Amino acid sequence: MRHRVLLVVVLFLFAAGFAQGATYNVTNPGDTNANGSLRWAINQANANAGADTITFSLSSPYTIQPTGELPAVLGNSTTVDGNSQSGYSGAPLVCIDGRTNFNYGLHVIASNCLIRGLLVTRCNDAAIRLRGEKHRVEGCYVMSNKTAGIRIFMSPNNWVGGTNFATRNVCSSNGQYGIYVSEEGTTNNRIFGNYIGTDPTGRRAQSNLYSGIFFYTCSNNIVGGTNSWERNLISGNHDGVDVYYTSGGVTIQGNFIGTDVTGTNPLPNEGIGVTIGGANNVVGGKDAAARNIISGNKYYGVSLWYDTATGNVIRGNYIGVDTTGVRRCANQNHGIQVANIANNNTIGGTAAGEGNVISGNRENGILISQGAHHNTLYGNLIGLNAAGTAAISNRVWGVRIQGPSNTVGGLAAGTRNVVSGNGAAGIWADSTNACRTLVYGNYVGTDITGSNAVPNGSYGIDVSDAANCQIGTSGGGGNLVSGHANAAGIQVSTAVPSATGNVIRCNYVGTDASGRFAIPNYVGIS
Repeated sequence: MRHRVLLVVVLFLFAAGFAQGATYNVTNPGDTNANGSLRWAINQANANAGADTITFSLSSPYTIQPTGELPAVLGNSTTVDGNSQSGYSGAPLVCIDGRTNFNYGLHVIASNCLIRGLLVTRCNDAAIRLRGEKHRVEGCYVMSNKTAGIRIFMSPNNWVGGTNFATRNVCSSNGQYGIYVSEEGTTNNRIFGNYIGTDPTGRRAQSNLYSGIFFYTCSNNIVGGTNSWERNLISGNHDGVDVYYTSGGVTIQGNFIGTDVTGTNPLPNEGIGVTIGGANNVVGGKDAAARNIISGNKYYGVSLWYDTATGNVIRGNYIGVDTTGVRRCANQNHGIQVANIANNNTIGGTAAGEGNVISGNRENGILISQGAHHNTLYGNLIGLNAAGTAAISNRVWGVRIQGPSNTVGGLAAGTRNVVSGNGAAGIWADSTNACRTLVYGNYVGTDITGSNAVPNGSYGIDVSDAANCQIGTSGGGGNLVSGHANAAGIQVSTAVPSATGNVIRCNYVGTDASGRFAIPNYVGIS
């Protein structure tokens, strides 16, 4: 009986030992299934049920050049550890070179895997493709691949990046995207601490030719965060971040988008900093740590695009200025564009810190294009520095509205926009399509205190050909429109008989916020 029990114990221990993780060391750069090759190591890890580790002990130049597709990583909790290579000091040494035209450098289908410290380049599709869930990709350079650096497909709960220099990924020079995140079920992914579209110093562009990060039909993912080490640098690409057809939203916080690593010098995305074509996304936040710097881009800072762009919130960002909030770092077109039937979005917010600084841009601060409707602007500084005391002008209009039923300001505390110091009019309801524009409770042509003139270049508020607009209302909704010494505070004009039914009431026009001291316009109301 004792021998039978001993045999059972031995068999149990043997089975338990077999399931334990093993280490497979890659010493052979050749593409064979012989001991020591990467292909052999992946196959061994797939065959073993334990949490296995693949390490590297290659000779210089540390390059593995497979002649065909490597096996997918199928073993849960597998680590592929490029940091283990002798001589590693923070930048990858081990290179997987896909020049022989296979699709993926590493295709991870299991769960809970860690990929770190690798240079993966010249693959026919993506350098690293993640399926399964709960993977981590850190400290990798994924560069010069045909489509994407990292592709996350039907895969939730992954981390791309990390908390320090050694865990930063550099995702640059790829033929389409730095990181591509797609399909339903791809949720709760975090992309943080990476350089996307730049070189490893964060000072020179190495463009991903489409987007730095592209989200498509997925939800509830996070780009960046509220700790400084979570910041992504997303610059030098065509577009910075593109978000399309999301339902549950993407949160974009704490990033530099269009600047260099210092946040003070432009390193432009050639197109748009952030494009939103989905629903319920958040760009920024009310705390300073959640602020994105979206500046220096060659087209718009932010674009809300098409009728799928609804329920989005853009708050607490610097758009067109640098990280100090006092120096221009212009987006070369509009700061924010709301276009193509985009609707029910909020730019700014009512709580302290939720307003954006939208200043210094080469065209308008905000353009609401034809068809875009029921969008709301709260609590923003438009044409001013972050303190609200001096002009950093948007070159043309502060807010140009071409769509119907949009609102600038409100009745409640915190809804006030300060729209001052811009090159042309502060707020322009432009054409018959801008009917039913509501402008309530704003300071136009003064500083944030309402005590000093910071004039716009022409009118304070201009209603051209639009009908049924309201400029001010009772209950605390009057505007302060002052300081325009060379133009009218408020103008209503028409080229066709359509500027009818407009209401101007309860405003202070030509005074300070107290109504006791003059800050004159050339004409009060024209």
